[in-house]
Amino acid sequence: AQGQRNMIPTATSQVVEQIVRVAIIIGVAWWGVHTGWSDYRIGEWATFGATIAGLAATLFLVRTLRGVWQQPITLTVKQDKTITWRHLFKRLWFEGGLLALLAALLVLLQLVDSFSTKALLETFGLSATKAEYTKGVYDRGQPLVQLGMVLATGLSTSLLPALRQHFVRQDNVALRHDFQLTMRLAIILSGVSAIGLVAVMPAVNQLLFGSREGSAALSWFVLAIVPATLMTIATSALQSFDRTRGLIWFVWVTMTVKAGLNVWLIPHWGITGASIATTVALLPILGYALLRLPRTLWQGWLPQNWWLKLFGTLVVTGAFAKMATLVSDNLFGVSRGASVLTAVVAVIVGAVAFVVMVATTDLLTTEEWEALPKGDRLYAILKRGKE
Repeated sequence: AQGQRNMIPTATSQVVEQIVRVAIIIGVAWWGVHTGWSDYRIGEWATFGATIAGLAATLFLVRTLRGVWQQPITLTVKQDKTITWRHLFKRLWFEGGLLALLAALLVLLQLVDSFSTKALLETFGLSATKAEYTKGVYDRGQPLVQLGMVLATGLSTSLLPALRQHFVRQDNVALRHDFQLTMRLAIILSGVSAIGLVAVMPAVNQLLFGSREGSAALSWFVLAIVPATLMTIATSALQSFDRTRGLIWFVWVTMTVKAGLNVWLIPHWGITGASIATTVALLPILGYALLRLPRTLWQGWLPQNWWLKLFGTLVVTGAFAKMATLVSDNLFGVSRGASVLTAVVAVIVGAVAFVVMVATTDLLTTEEWEALPKGDRLYAILKRGKE
């Protein structure tokens, strides 16, 4: 479906998966509490909800898959090699396996943490019980990073099927245009997501997890949104260009760097060190992926003063969101219920500041505005405001 530039089945299946998974988690938690289940048993069944949700999403996709399956394969390669189902399944296994491994890279880094963080926190000076609790606080960062990546990766990867079509047709002008558009959007959206989460972190931390402990460490953790998003986009583009050689080795390099940095940083800085280690560990594979991309794609990819405009936009957005957080904390208090109001107010203020700065600096082109959800309408409003 994505190859035909139809993102609806993918998007809808992901929504189905999330709804089913969250419904199972809530249902199991409610049932377990009322029937006296242990915390571990509740956790086991809640975790199993991810498997059930995956099956639900697959069943939803059956109709889409059936439509693809029934179509005769008429595409030929080099005019003498007909693509067979065996050939397709082989590519699906190897290329899909690599894609799944790259998509699970943050989970693999979490696996490294599960083997090392608790023991290293004891080296940091915490008791075994305190180390377990602190590790739990650190684990809050994983869903926050995934939350921050949703918008950036969702918008950016929707453009990637077009890259493959341009590559196959050797339309170099369109290929360079769409790639540059994708990368600029990914940088802007991942940057503002990371800065926004850092600004509202204490409120978001308490809203989602019931306390503000570890907010400083989680602020470092969510900075991983930027390299993780760009890595996802760059490696997906490499798959579009059939240039994935070496990526599998850099997955292991990333895990090795993460393990080494944990040993070095956690005994000195605790979970803040673990958070920094996660962000830094993503840089080698990101750098390799960017170097593997054809150099011609980067020709004239940024307008004049683009980085300066981006930096100013992020600073102003973060500053306004942080000020809104501090003012709201003083007005509403720091309870969990008050944190809901604080987070909402800060997000709205930050979003308004971001839109105003983007419009003022012309950071986004008309085409980039149109690539955003309802961006064309928002751009029309801002344009009328300038007039």
